[in-house]
Amino acid sequence: MAKSYAHRRMSSASAERIVPERTRQATTIPTGAGLILLDSSLNPIGYNTEAAQILTHPQVVAEGAGLDAVLTQKIRASLLLGHTPSGRPIFAGEFKSGKRSYVCRTFELGMRASRVQRSVVALLLKRKSFGNAAVEGIAQQYRLTQREREILQQLLKGLSSKEIAEHMGISSNTVKSFLRLVMSKMGVGTRYGIFGKIVACSGD
Repeated sequence: MAKSYAHRRMSSASAERIVPERTRQATTIPTGAGLILLDSSLNPIGYNTEAAQILTHPQVVAEGAGLDAVLTQKIRASLLLGHTPSGRPIFAGEFKSGKRSYVCRTFELGMRASRVQRSVVALLLKRKSFGNAAVEGIAQQYRLTQREREILQQLLKGLSSKEIAEHMGISSNTVKSFLRLVMSKMGVGTRYGIFGKIVACSGD
């Protein structure tokens, strides 16, 4: 089960010393974007809950363990590709966490604290989604109803049946029934089969 992480709010003058606090609240792996700030040595100085969960999934960070150290190792092992001749870090544009694919966008920021200008790198981690054209193509090819298309779109965002049900205001059993219909029309027996058809349609 994934852990939830929160931040202690601090003044702008202390922005570089943002210290994440681990809480005991359990949550599911998020589908939103993660944001992580790195200092010049590529050590994390701040991050949101989503970033921590994306980078540590499926690993569970034990109580008392150094989360910052775990994130540093994950970043260097999974995201860092190398450095330019001038020493700037080069990060992967895409990476996998568990079975999910993410897009990584890099931004260089300038932060001023105690009259000292420091360089900070921000990494935006966002779940990779299939193009609307591929989804529409699948929907037309297999003659999916509007409701079935909506279920498919939510499924491709990485949502569970329960999350889809909450998002659409229907029951989990109804979602499962729609998914069975979609799989029957597409001639597959699992959700992974649906993803396979989408990937084939998108040309990936």
